[in-house]
Amino acid sequence: MSGRKVAVAISGGLDSAVCAALLIKQGYQVVGVTMHLTNSSAKSVIDNARSVASTLNIPHHVIDFSAAFEEKVVTPFCQHYTSGKTPNPCVACNYYLKFGLLLDYVKQIGVDFLATGHYARIVKHDSGLSLCKAIDTFKDQTYFLYTLKSGILPSLLFPIGNLYKREVAILAKELSLPVPVNEGSQDICFMSGANYRTFLSSRLSTLPGKVYDISGQELGVHSGISNYTIGQRQGLNFGQAEKLYVVEIDQAANSIIIGPESYLRKTRLFADSINWISGSFPHNKLDITAKIRYGSTETPVNLVPSADILEVEFASPVKAVTPGQSIVFYYGDELLGGGIIRA
Repeated sequence: MSGRKVAVAISGGLDSAVCAALLIKQGYQVVGVTMHLTNSSAKSVIDNARSVASTLNIPHHVIDFSAAFEEKVVTPFCQHYTSGKTPNPCVACNYYLKFGLLLDYVKQIGVDFLATGHYARIVKHDSGLSLCKAIDTFKDQTYFLYTLKSGILPSLLFPIGNLYKREVAILAKELSLPVPVNEGSQDICFMSGANYRTFLSSRLSTLPGKVYDISGQELGVHSGISNYTIGQRQGLNFGQAEKLYVVEIDQAANSIIIGPESYLRKTRLFADSINWISGSFPHNKLDITAKIRYGSTETPVNLVPSADILEVEFASPVKAVTPGQSIVFYYGDELLGGGIIRA
């Protein structure tokens, strides 16, 4: 690949730094690109990314996407919570920014590929390219990539998708990269260490409402539906003896319904905003599985499509189906696509 140009989305963290180093070793002409997304964390992210680029002796661009990030990711994140939904901002960020605006930017500056530190693989086969799970299934991040289309896969590289996290850390240490080799999971990037309730309270006004049990009996008052999500136990002490969970959020009535764990288990859901990476429904795929959140266990499903809604039937009950979260579909290691859980 000598001479081919690739832009690496550098965050200043371990994975993206190793991506850049690997691509340099493979003979690519590498340039670092860093998205300026929020003022709260911009300086540290940009400084760390510049340090990586300097160590690797590669050019480095900083692109200000803060306005788009606010419009496409942060504001919808808040709006979904006010409507009783639990959004996934990383999915929106990948769709609109990283594999939208950033990919457009690198094409405009004459770069052949965009590489990121996602744990995922692009696999070539007779009929084209597929997006597949990483070798390190514990770190696999394809759940967050289901909005991609097959048409952009030839422009993408995921250099660490064939490595285990421990191997990535070893490489960073061997290459003396200025990154923490034992970095843990990252919180939502625009919260700067705050939990989501604290963040939402700084941007939203909340309206208290009533709490009911599954029989319709009023139990007390909640602090605002944006403070609750399906499956939550925290803040539900109304004098009951048994453990109760949020099983439904009624935006229209500004109320929440709580019940025993058994009421969280569902065998069916409906999803919209469906994207199939291939561009079409996978009619010829049997044994499809699904995940209803990142980190959940895959469950065999039967898919019933209609014009705007996809009905998903589970082979066994799943816990805490949460409107606003993504449901993602797999055929073995291949990521087929996904959508947003409606109900």
